[in-house]
Amino acid sequence: MKKRNRMQTARKRPKEENETMIKTVQELPITSSSYPFASAEKHGALTEYGYVEREYLFSGTANVYRNDGAGNALVEYPDVPYTNRMVVRCPADPRAFSGHVVVEILNASGKFDIERMWILSQRYFMNHGAAYVGITSKPDVFDALVRYDEERYGAISWPNPRPQEERMQPTPGLSFVKPDQETGLFWDILTDTARLLRTKEEKNPLAGYGVKYLTLTGWSQSSAYLVRYVNSFAYREDVAKDGPIFDGYFSAGGVYSMTVPVNQQEYGWPKNSADTVVRRMDQPYVIVQTQSENGSFCSNRVPRFDSDVPGNLCRLYEIPGATHDNLPGLVEYYKNDPKLNDSGIHPSYHGVHDYPNDFPYDYPMNAAFHQLFRWIEDGAAPIHAPRLELDAKGDALTDAFGNARGGVRTAFVDVPTCRYLPWSREERKGEVTVSPMFGHMEPFSSALLTELYGSLAGYEEKVREATERHVRQGYVLREEAERLIAQAVADAARRGLR
Repeated sequence: MKKRNRMQTARKRPKEENETMIKTVQELPITSSSYPFASAEKHGALTEYGYVEREYLFSGTANVYRNDGAGNALVEYPDVPYTNRMVVRCPADPRAFSGHVVVEILNASGKFDIERMWILSQRYFMNHGAAYVGITSKPDVFDALVRYDEERYGAISWPNPRPQEERMQPTPGLSFVKPDQETGLFWDILTDTARLLRTKEEKNPLAGYGVKYLTLTGWSQSSAYLVRYVNSFAYREDVAKDGPIFDGYFSAGGVYSMTVPVNQQEYGWPKNSADTVVRRMDQPYVIVQTQSENGSFCSNRVPRFDSDVPGNLCRLYEIPGATHDNLPGLVEYYKNDPKLNDSGIHPSYHGVHDYPNDFPYDYPMNAAFHQLFRWIEDGAAPIHAPRLELDAKGDALTDAFGNARGGVRTAFVDVPTCRYLPWSREERKGEVTVSPMFGHMEPFSSALLTELYGSLAGYEEKVREATERHVRQGYVLREEAERLIAQAVADAARRGLR
């Protein structure tokens, strides 16, 4: 098994003073009436895993940078004060902590904090003792936070230091712009959050846990944030002076049709396609994509190749059957939350089809996190996997059942009970459009299922055989095999196989 040169991730002894520009960290009380936005305690099973959830407001100063046009980020406005939010989920007993912390750039695309990576891989994190830190990443979610709990979140602010007459104003294509707030404060906020989590200072929410490894992750727009951070900030001399700021990166659902500028004002600049490509990967960098991101969001135009070459440590995994949004990762997690609903937040499927995509890509996602953690810990080179087979437009070629060929396989596509389509027709305000964001399914008839598999017992046998193969290939974790098999068999039964 290949080993990575450990000198690449050698970390100097962290400084205990002047390590971060975060001045204060305030833990917010959790009561029956005031609790974290979309609290995992109410949407999951933290207690069963021995985990706790805590939330903090933290304040400090951050610079606003500008792009000099040559790929360098230069300070434009120094030392701007801000207050931001983080949510922390970790083992209640520090002795159960693995040393891994996953820092998620919370997704702001719906104008509220979406914890997609937590939703998808919480089971893996908690089964393996990892801590999770989610940080608010964009001012356009502030309104949703205040509607949710004004007393709790009213202090959050990223003030724009730019003269009022020069500030960018919102437009139909840039409706997220808040002229009095500055998106560009995020880069230093992220850097200082990482530094804080490595210190032994009392204000560190994980002080006493013995943090060893930090992984930065993000989904969709947050994946584009991750690309910008790595390209423009992670390897700056002032950021990496004590060693790598993060030990690994996990980019998922990347939207390569967009780039994230250094500051809010630069959203008006023409897109530079070079900014969609990660130019340096000294630390392990894992990319996971669904079917949606290729033809629809230009992933196929930004090829990445598996590599163990120093400075280019990369793996790319593509999941057939999965689409950018799905029922488990968005709708089902946030439904039946009265406080969210009262805040005007109703994640939903807008397609006209009877069966929204419910492909469970948590299984290959968890396997990919496992590969990354081993790569970070001891340099064990991760598995390689075939890419999706694509046509000239970047759309997946399909098999006899209409499901995508290639990629990281699971029983859901190798022993199918439905056809997964990576698009939906949507009807909003009387207009019907085709959207690649949220796919749909066409379940097989009970007659076809019986013809293919004979009986539910016969189907289970084939699923077990396929899943054993996928475990050996590294696509599914051994610990999750029985869960996957049970889910696939339940799907078949629900679709009429007896």
